[in-house]
Amino acid sequence: MMNPLHIGTSLGRAVWPVTVAMMVTLAAVGCTGETDPGGTTTPLMPSPTGELLAVDPVDQIRGATLYESDGLSVLVPPKWQTKRYENDDYVQILVVSPDDSRTMVSITIEATDGDTNTVEVSSQIAFSSAAMGGATNLAQRPAQWPGWLYATAITATADDGNTDVVSLTMLSATHRVIGVVARAPAGTLLDSSAYQSARSLKETK
Repeated sequence: MMNPLHIGTSLGRAVWPVTVAMMVTLAAVGCTGETDPGGTTTPLMPSPTGELLAVDPVDQIRGATLYESDGLSVLVPPKWQTKRYENDDYVQILVVSPDDSRTMVSITIEATDGDTNTVEVSSQIAFSSAAMGGATNLAQRPAQWPGWLYATAITATADDGNTDVVSLTMLSATHRVIGVVARAPAGTLLDSSAYQSARSLKETK
């Protein structure tokens, strides 16, 4: 089973040496930060400081089918395949192109009772692990995505040097922390079916 915090060359977010259990533990013990004598809370993790990533929701993809599972829905491009994995720590859904293994979407339910600090912790761990795993052109960015309470983004080139990646971590209306990664051959990501599919992700429950 794959660790979902990956921007490397495997499917999902799998290669980085970090677990969701680690993220949840960090969030539980420290995500609220420290409070000084004046009552000001210092966040455990810094907020992203890169250029804002504005995510435009997608409601239709020509020929796509709607996949629904675990209170989430996503549009699946024609002929793409979906796979669902589950263990004690997380649920992961993959939406995979039949033509190029680099082109895919990974959706992960990372926590079921989170807040903005949980999102920040998850994103920071993913960023650090990506750097250790050989990803390049890394940028940690604030994100704005209508339909989600809060979001952060990481953009990068995967460790194969030929795959562009955008990784978003969001807080849903039911306070679940959801991660979605879109991957496509370098130079094609923003116009790719993978990014379109990722932007169709919605919470349904």
